Amino acid sequence: MLIIIAAFYFTVGFVEFRKDIGSSIGTILGSLLIISLLLERALDVFLTTWRAEGSERLDSEIKEIKQKIDQLKKAGKADTDPDVKTEMGFLSQKNQEKLTHRSKTRIIAMWSSLILGVIVSAIGFRVLATLVDPGSYTGMEDKQKNFFDFVDILMTGGLLAGGSDGIHKIMDLYRVFMEGSSARVKSKSETAQ
Repeated sequence: MLIIIAAFYFTVGFVEFRKDIGSSIGTILGSLLIISLLLERALDVFLTTWRAEGSERLDSEIKEIKQKIDQLKKAGKADTDPDVKTEMGFLSQKNQEKLTHRSKTRIIAMWSSLILGVIVSAIGFRVLATLVDPGSYTGMEDKQKNFFDFVDILMTGGLLAGGSDGIHKIMDLYRVFMEGSSARVKSKSETAQ
């Protein structure tokens, strides 16, 4: 409800799209893809440096426990044997720790990605601003311009945080749309002749 009230409060006039929006979308999406790939790589290095040791330690411990279980079974012990049961309990515990570690890493990655995406957007790379007619933007009242910039920063930050896969899907959708439009125009021109 607050978002709707804020939208009405900050919106004084309508924003017009650029006249050449069709020709600029490919460039915008390409730029988004490149920045998103750079962001992903930077986050990968950051997370690997910070979180990989814990993951590798857990993988090693799980491997050792599995080897102990295999040795016990090769020695003729059944799944119901107390030693096997104990090791199976350790294995279950370590697998749970690994899931928890992965979950925490995923949460850290998403928040870090969102924060970096918003920072990149805040320093000037924004999607909505590139789609809007410059005259329409400069004609906005200050409160609408500030709200527009705020929404643009959050939206662009979210797009970048979503990663290159999401942007690539948008690019594919755009490509399919443009190919379909081109085919319709070609078909109409052939029919007219």
